[in-house]
Amino acid sequence: MSVAVVLRHAAFEDLGLLAVPLKERGYRIEVLDAGVNARPERLRAADLLVVCSGPISVYDTERYPYLGEEIRIVSQRLVAHRPTLGIGLGAQLMASAMGARVYPATHRELGWSPLQLTEHGCASPIAAVGDLPVLHWHADTFDLPAGARLLERWLAAPTLELDVVQRRQALVGAFLAQPTRLAEVHELLGTVRDIPRILGRLQN
Repeated sequence: MSVAVVLRHAAFEDLGLLAVPLKERGYRIEVLDAGVNARPERLRAADLLVVCSGPISVYDTERYPYLGEEIRIVSQRLVAHRPTLGIGLGAQLMASAMGARVYPATHRELGWSPLQLTEHGCASPIAAVGDLPVLHWHADTFDLPAGARLLERWLAAPTLELDVVQRRQALVGAFLAQPTRLAEVHELLGTVRDIPRILGRLQN
């Protein structure tokens, strides 16, 4: 029987609704608590590792030294293409393991709202959520790791960094001012397949 190891960072942050479908698919669920009984060898050996959320931050490694070990283990699993799912803090740990920056968000994301799925998100398993409102409760955010694909977004807290906004506006304006060049780029990009994966490889 396949084993799904659930790594908790708080007792109330567990599998939730995911427990039933995992059991239906034949997984035996083993729950481990970070900093208590989360043995590294069990995290590495899991057929599926689900890293749950928690009221701490990835960069709190001095206060919670076990986070550094978790990041290393997640990195090893990702390199080995072992099934790994991160939820909330778990997703941030995965991003950090892939070399992305994790940092405090300009605004806390707190409230109920449907997911805004991207094209890749609509083709992924989370599309089953549809327009069902889900709870957003985040104080941190992270840059999309190289090679990763954005599945959903929540625009209640857009970037407020003026220099970033102005730089993006300038780039868009430069393209719009050259309609001939814009048409050429559009035509060229239309012949390229899987642009996000290509960009990820270039960044690596």
